[in-house]
Amino acid sequence: MAPSPQSPALAPQAAPMIRFQLREGFALTAELAGPPDGPRVVLVHGGAQSRRAWDVGVGLLSRAGYRSVAIDMRGHGDSDWAPDGNYALEHWAEDLRQIVTLLAQDDPRPIALVGASRGGQSVLLTAVDLPALVSCAVLIDVTPQNDESGIALIRAFMQRSAQGFDSVRECADAVADFMKRPRRSNVSGLARILRQDADGRWFWRWDPRMADSRFVRPPSEQILMEEAAREVGVPVLLVRAGMSELVCAQDVEHFRALLPTLEVEEVPGIPHMITGDSNAAFLPAVIAFLRRRHEPIG
Repeated sequence: MAPSPQSPALAPQAAPMIRFQLREGFALTAELAGPPDGPRVVLVHGGAQSRRAWDVGVGLLSRAGYRSVAIDMRGHGDSDWAPDGNYALEHWAEDLRQIVTLLAQDDPRPIALVGASRGGQSVLLTAVDLPALVSCAVLIDVTPQNDESGIALIRAFMQRSAQGFDSVRECADAVADFMKRPRRSNVSGLARILRQDADGRWFWRWDPRMADSRFVRPPSEQILMEEAAREVGVPVLLVRAGMSELVCAQDVEHFRALLPTLEVEEVPGIPHMITGDSNAAFLPAVIAFLRRRHEPIG
């Protein structure tokens, strides 16, 4: 069930949107989909993405009977930018903890958490801290230990993007180069996830301060993730992209060593940008996991 309009902590917009007012004085936007009384699934995008990364996924979840809450995390999409410019994993996880707690005020049923990349890291940390409110956790192509060369690629892409682009086509070229695939012939659809500044330059809809090297996979994140993997008490599914630049086979085994109950599904032929690339490729595995580990439907 979605948070009620009467809840003092939540300020709803026209359906299916809602704003979560956080203690730090800024708000995050989320989009609701699916049957209002369906078991809830919170979707958390990766760094430099937005809730739009789940556009196909929310439809699949809705048809399966789930109520999805797709969030724009701090500094992304339609959410507020962090006033202090802090975008470390700890801040993402704290925001998600607040959202889960707010949702629980209106419906005490446990919530399933699904997160991609940085969102997946936040999901794992939140599942550790709120075991009574979280039924299970799904991590999309992220593990406690990640391939250093893949991290360098992501860091370079974000730092390049933070400088802006001359055109939408140049943005599309940057994505195609990062994903090692040909640029799509029609790039007009990218405009909805971009913003244009007063000088006419195009930027992705995220705070450029996020590209600071302090926030893009610093060594401290591995320590946090390893601790969380040892402590998590809810079922966890890892969905690994078969062509991942970030998660190698040894990273999966490292995760299994920390969390022997870890469930793993591999999606062949898909790179790390798996949510933005193809929800349909991995959502069936996620839904099958939810059927077993989340609240039953029907």
